[in-house]
Amino acid sequence: MKKLATYFVLGLGACLISCSSDENNDSPENQNLMTLKRIEKITTSNQGFYVKRLVYYENNRIVADSSFESPTQWFSRTVRTTEGNIKKVTEYTRDGHSRVLSSIGYDPQGRIISRHAEPATNLVNFTYVYNPDNTITAVMYHGLNGQTSDYRKYYVNERGMIYKEILIPENKERFLTFEGDKPILYTFQGVVYPISYYPNPKPANLLKTVTELNNEILAQVDLYSIRYLGNFYYLNNDNPNTTYETTFNALNYLTFERSVSISQNNPNYISTTETNYFYN
Repeated sequence: MKKLATYFVLGLGACLISCSSDENNDSPENQNLMTLKRIEKITTSNQGFYVKRLVYYENNRIVADSSFESPTQWFSRTVRTTEGNIKKVTEYTRDGHSRVLSSIGYDPQGRIISRHAEPATNLVNFTYVYNPDNTITAVMYHGLNGQTSDYRKYYVNERGMIYKEILIPENKERFLTFEGDKPILYTFQGVVYPISYYPNPKPANLLKTVTELNNEILAQVDLYSIRYLGNFYYLNNDNPNTTYETTFNALNYLTFERSVSISQNNPNYISTTETNYFYN
């Protein structure tokens, strides 16, 4: 299995290279568009920690990734596949084992309808019910006790975008305030959190449809996740102990990110993450 996993990922890399020429053409609408092919993310610390992640893309969507514990020694690889209306994530480890980490189901309209862990490592799975009143209910199944319960309820605005989330067990709500199609404020328990973005607009071929944006929120079961999964470059200011550096190219594609974090529990522990983006 180890050889099979290695061969598959190498083969995928070759496919990415060979297919790139098909996406390059000189039509006017494509002259200023770039296609994301690979991300290289390395995290180190001043106390010897090291991990590298290589992420491969097709059509600007993740298809595979590999994690390394040294510059050349990998320990885990995942591959994303589609079978009918089901998208699966399968993990391969260097000891020769493999397992399906998750599977997500979609209806004919492309809306997410289920999210399952296989094997159920956290034993919590979700189904999504689209109600006649234009709301969406996230129903949770807990494998430890076999119980099913309504977990979240979502409301959409006039644009069809999710803007409000009811936390059913806690009887609390949180919602987004939009400026056009841009979420600019997040409100929870009476506290308003501004959402900041870089001024650089995302290129057209990186933008997600309303259905895809809603799917992102529902898959995460978290309204606030849209700040970094949406159609705008999120300006991360969540952690005051972290400094950020971001670089874009002339076409507004993200090319480099760097963050330096000081541990709250140990001020002597400093970690650095550098991410490079590679396009066609």
